[in-house]
Amino acid sequence: MMTAAADNDQPRNDRELLERVTHGDRPAFAELVERHHERFFRLAWRLLRDDADAADTVQEAFLRLWQQPERFDHRRGVRFTTWFYRVVVNLCLDRMRKYRPEVPADGPDPAADGSENPEHLVDELRRHRRLAAALERLPPRQKAALVLCFYEEHRNREAAEIMGVSLKALQSLLIRAKRTLKQELGSLSGD
Repeated sequence: MMTAAADNDQPRNDRELLERVTHGDRPAFAELVERHHERFFRLAWRLLRDDADAADTVQEAFLRLWQQPERFDHRRGVRFTTWFYRVVVNLCLDRMRKYRPEVPADGPDPAADGSENPEHLVDELRRHRRLAAALERLPPRQKAALVLCFYEEHRNREAAEIMGVSLKALQSLLIRAKRTLKQELGSLSGD
């Protein structure tokens, strides 16, 4: 049960919330989940391309945090979000190794603003689908590197830390992924 002092103190950062979670503070855990769920769901979805799998993966990651909050040690100098990105990426990689989901037939609607001509919109949708299919065929670690750097917009050094690899290894993953995509799609600038 929480004390009145704990109820009145509003944690201001992840570190304070994690300290409270370590002591079984459910409201602190709920706040941590609320604060970060969307970003980690977005990452999991980009890797897995399936709402249910992404939700299950993020839920599993947060469950692991609740069950073993001491696994995050702020004394290592790593931010919570960097550490938790690694947890989510590793769970996604595990899931991706177990099975390769089918590429979804639908993508974002390029006609959402209604400003472009229909022929151009059809071409854009085709390019999007080809890129999505090619991304799905990449090896899981190459796909994770691309998603972290280009979709989640992490700097290479942070993406390498999240993946638990050296900066040089991350750059190698990115180079191989880009080379593979370029071979599959031809020139990305003009198809």
